Amino acid sequence: VEVVLVLGQNPKTCDYLSKCMPKPVVFIDSEEGAYDNVSGQSVDGARSMAEYLLSQGHEKIAFFCDERMDYGSTKEKLQGVREALEAVGKRLEEKDIFALPEERLLRSEIFRSFVPRVKKQEYTATFFCSDYYACEAMDVFSAQGLKLPEELSVTGFDDNPLAKLVTPRLTTIRQYPSLRAKEAVKLLMKRIRGEAVAVHSYSFPLELIVRESVKNRNFEQK
Repeated sequence: VEVVLVLGQNPKTCDYLSKCMPKPVVFIDSEEGAYDNVSGQSVDGARSMAEYLLSQGHEKIAFFCDERMDYGSTKEKLQGVREALEAVGKRLEEKDIFALPEERLLRSEIFRSFVPRVKKQEYTATFFCSDYYACEAMDVFSAQGLKLPEELSVTGFDDNPLAKLVTPRLTTIRQYPSLRAKEAVKLLMKRIRGEAVAVHSYSFPLELIVRESVKNRNFEQK
């Protein structure tokens, strides 16, 4: 092993690995620290998505993520959504955050139990931390008779190929993973060659991709 790439770790783990590994280490989608890290601007991306939902008349937003909410990109996405809501005097409460387990059957149960809350109009939109979870949820929502996006708007994060295959096509945040990968490899090569490079945290801008999974509720509210 000449080099090591590590994906999505908490700062404590990153700091430990960067100090104890005998080979160059570059982290991807981890928080900034005294080590090399390449990531997307998840706070800004999540904020722009939440601002878009607000602009479409959605104030009752549910946040779906994995169980690692205390570090990395999930923490940053949560921060971005909260910042957007707080800017207009709204809050994302703990009851609005749904942590998804690794087991698919358990996730499906969470999605099914969410449908009655939509029917009661507790929520009009969802923010998913990944397109994979968003598309998985859309299958369950549709199977439970929920009309998308008429009754519930769904958004994702990544812009992976699934986003264009689901119905309706998914509104999401494009991450450009190839740019991050190229920058990580470039940095690793510099470390291998022994070039004098200061510890860096590279952060790439993300892009809001609007498709058909978000309903504009402004007209019906007038």
